[in-house]
Amino acid sequence: MKRLQLAFLVAATATLLLTGCGGASTPMPTPTASSSSSSSPLPTPEPTTTAAPDEADAEPALIPVRIAAGCNDLATPAVREKVAGVADADIARVTHPLANGSAAELQAGVLTCQWSGPVIAAESSVEIEIKVLPDAAAEFAEFAPVALGSEVLGTLGAGSLINCFDAEGARSCYLHFLDGVNWVDAHFIGVTPAPATDAIAAATEFAGEISDALAAAGPLGAPYAVPAGALAAWTSCNVLDDLGAFRSAVASPSLTSPEGEFTGAGTLFAEAWQRVEFKSCVWRQIDPYTSPVGEIRMASVSILPGAEWAWASLRETDISRGGNPVTVAGADDATLNCPSADDCTLHALVQGSYVNVYLSVEQYRGGAEALAVTAAEFAISRL
Repeated sequence: MKRLQLAFLVAATATLLLTGCGGASTPMPTPTASSSSSSSPLPTPEPTTTAAPDEADAEPALIPVRIAAGCNDLATPAVREKVAGVADADIARVTHPLANGSAAELQAGVLTCQWSGPVIAAESSVEIEIKVLPDAAAEFAEFAPVALGSEVLGTLGAGSLINCFDAEGARSCYLHFLDGVNWVDAHFIGVTPAPATDAIAAATEFAGEISDALAAAGPLGAPYAVPAGALAAWTSCNVLDDLGAFRSAVASPSLTSPEGEFTGAGTLFAEAWQRVEFKSCVWRQIDPYTSPVGEIRMASVSILPGAEWAWASLRETDISRGGNPVTVAGADDATLNCPSADDCTLHALVQGSYVNVYLSVEQYRGGAEALAVTAAEFAISRL
């Protein structure tokens, strides 16, 4: 039986997953958790959350959108007030700087809308999020949600799930359903109504508004086509590390064989990443906390084919977070960001595709900067 994996259960990965909504160019974040397997750290630093401009004032999209709906269509101010239990004036739309995972979502056509509001309970704040993966009936069918307690199955169609619960003055509802051909994951956290109202009915009404907006948006736009000549993703991590070649290049033979990430049936964002061939390979020490003297602790290499459209924003985001331009053999452009001498992330544009390399060494050993460049140059040479 397939696992029940909902995007809201891995919201922490929003660090690299968030995207702009509708026609807005308000993307976001980072691959830090695997879509379906490991929880290894991922390349991009955590984004700074900012309030989004009104949709009418938003900049043009970085990439043609597939779903011609705006965030205010998917959840109107009236609906936001209803599910949040606070005035809409206290709710702000949220965006994040573009990062590799969010760029992959945008390239896959995902529509993401997110709002936040005031603290409403001891550890809860108002939060509303909607993600829509277009033309995803086949991917949605891979899931078999199972009732584990408070979940309600089937209310929003075959395979759908609603899970609502009230705790310490806050109500949380999570929705997972197929609307026509569009896979929708959504959730909201709001004030627990007093007297209590039917949470499932509120979640169903919330879903209905999303469905109405998607229907009004009209036919889906064409999928993004990777430009001819763009550097393609690898077919296997062995392309990078055949006979331990990558491990030898970074002088770390004790690293485990590389593991491919973001593969197999997973969350909505993981399915989106797979759709656009966003791939990552990860090497680790058997003991993730230690490594032999002179060896690195872990490394990852990821690629998003055909993402030159996103490079300017990715580069700007990295530099705004402390990254610096760096020369990397085989790359058209690159930046290097090292929060310490022990871990570094290198971002590169290579033949029309985006390549990301992350590595860390044990604390106080240092030397990550030079190793990151070495790792990137070797990986690029193998692609």
